[in-house]
Amino acid sequence: MTDYQRRLAAALALHFNAEPPNAIAPNGMKGDIKHLSPMHFLRCARTFVHTPLLIGKPLMRTFVLHDRVYCARCIAGKPHGLNDDNYGRMHPYFQNQNGITYYRCIAQERGYEKCGQRGVHSDVLDEQIVEILSEMVIPEDFRERIEFEVRRRLENAASLGRMEEIGKIVERIDLSWEQSFIDKEAYVEKRRQLQQEIEALRPIDYDELTEATDLIQNFRIYWNECTNLDNPEDARKQLIAKVVDRVFVYGGKNWRLYSTVISQSYLGKTK
Repeated sequence: MTDYQRRLAAALALHFNAEPPNAIAPNGMKGDIKHLSPMHFLRCARTFVHTPLLIGKPLMRTFVLHDRVYCARCIAGKPHGLNDDNYGRMHPYFQNQNGITYYRCIAQERGYEKCGQRGVHSDVLDEQIVEILSEMVIPEDFRERIEFEVRRRLENAASLGRMEEIGKIVERIDLSWEQSFIDKEAYVEKRRQLQQEIEALRPIDYDELTEATDLIQNFRIYWNECTNLDNPEDARKQLIAKVVDRVFVYGGKNWRLYSTVISQSYLGKTK
């Protein structure tokens, strides 16, 4: 990483009032994708975005990364104390002449100094983001580590204790069934009741963790399956919104994806 890249990374960290998150991939498009830390993985994106962008009339066009693309040049040089949530955000545009969709920095149009960032083709940026998300690796022991964090929460302690008790009861019932101490009807009914109680007691973290795990591990599959839906681009927009909070791009003519920030709002209830 060059000195400028280090300064840029530091500026991005200051922008978020925190150290650079583990999920930032500062080396751009390919490879060098950081492993997600378990708790950062738990906080993958949750917000669904449903409203497509209207470009002209009657043309309606959806930009997959709408409101998530930021100019790294502007963010790195953001004036100290400036209170502008939209500062550095790049806006989507559609060129009628050639049908090209792209994002461009509008700092100058908003009254700020022109930064020199060139327009970014949306389809190229989409491909890079999908590649990054498809290559993310979840730590092998993430379930054990997250379960440890879940158990530490007092509100979950009683439920988890009861779940362990039910687990032991289930083992005894299974043994009774195997040894023909109870008939099939009684076994099935008792098993069903215990399973329902387990489901009612299970902390929300587990179900959301399962969903988040599936999304990260099979992101490419879900992305491709969107083509079978009525509105593929809107479906992909919602899919991306589950995982990505912000995307930073940097450069002039030969621009590149500078970093991708994984959203921390996916599992808001686990804060």
